[in-house]
Amino acid sequence: MKKQSLAVVTLALGLLVLSGCGKKQTSNQDKVFKTTAQANVITVDPNRATDVGSYLAINQVLEGLYKQNNQGKIVPSVATKIVKPTNHGKTYTFTLRKTAKWNDGKRVTAYDFVNSARRQVEPKTKSQRAGHLSDLVNYTKMNTGKLTPKRLGIKALGNDKLQMSEPRRPLLQLCHCHANLSDRNVRACQMGESIRAGFIACRFRRRLPNS
Repeated sequence: MKKQSLAVVTLALGLLVLSGCGKKQTSNQDKVFKTTAQANVITVDPNRATDVGSYLAINQVLEGLYKQNNQGKIVPSVATKIVKPTNHGKTYTFTLRKTAKWNDGKRVTAYDFVNSARRQVEPKTKSQRAGHLSDLVNYTKMNTGKLTPKRLGIKALGNDKLQMSEPRRPLLQLCHCHANLSDRNVRACQMGESIRAGFIACRFRRRLPNS
């Protein structure tokens, strides 16, 4: 468990990546990830998770643009470096690691980040985490259905560059820990069902109390 993770679970836009991705990944649906849950895991949908148990489970396998190292310092993760703002502090442009892959071997791109952010804010998703992105341009109008998702203040500048407009919170808080990169087909998941969350195809098999 990363230091101070409970203190930062209210953060918002991180975009989720399989921890440790670097070399070529191969798909293996038979692998099972086992973890000790400190609380009930309600969902592994990163756009909808709001409870501590779900945060902790997702946080063990997914990362954001930035992450905390074992000294508690924020360092690059999916982003190649800690970026400085432009446009009088209103615009941040990230270059993404080309080695970040989905579990099926496909590259993670800036478009994946954009799709996830839009999904979280769209009214039909009914995400309790939507407000985490409220500092992006046009959040309120999009969240109330007055603007299309394309108008949200996050966009891809090709596969490797991601740009966010007018985030007023400190960006380190906005982008580290696990925020939300999810597959566009992700949905709510109950015990025994499968979804693709972040970079992992997840299935709840069983819960073993006190083990």
